[in-house]
Amino acid sequence: MTEVIAEEPPKKSGAKGLIVLLAVVALAGGGGFAAGILGLVPLPIGHAEPDAKHDPHHDMTMTAHVAPTYLPLPDLTIPLGKGSSAQYLRAKLQLETDAEHADAVRHSEPRIVDTLNIFLRAVDERDVASILAMERLRAEMLRRVRLVTGEKAVSAVLIGEFLLR
Repeated sequence: MTEVIAEEPPKKSGAKGLIVLLAVVALAGGGGFAAGILGLVPLPIGHAEPDAKHDPHHDMTMTAHVAPTYLPLPDLTIPLGKGSSAQYLRAKLQLETDAEHADAVRHSEPRIVDTLNIFLRAVDERDVASILAMERLRAEMLRRVRLVTGEKAVSAVLIGEFLLR
């Protein structure tokens, strides 16, 4: 006698299920990421309380009764490269400090101006095109001023004028 054995139908590979699972995971992950970035869900990293030692504005905020001192720097006129549509960059800057450090900062002014001149000569016309670029420039100038004066002497570099001519 002949036996007839019914063959099992081939099993599906589950590709559709895998694709659906990956899509659900991607959507859930993206939604969770967006909720964390928007502040709807607290993130487990990156939200530690700022340490007062590392806050650049700590000295000024903790001693609110001490008025800041503003020291104007001489006007800076920096020639730009040949590839620029403008011929030079003109900047009027002030340094924000406190009364305790004002004399030391004033004494360091020639070195500060020299440092800023060297830095601004390397700045390209495109580097000052947007607000974000200006904030990066301000932060970079503050970093360089602090290399000359020390970390606590200057709390901000204020830009009064920044012109390309």
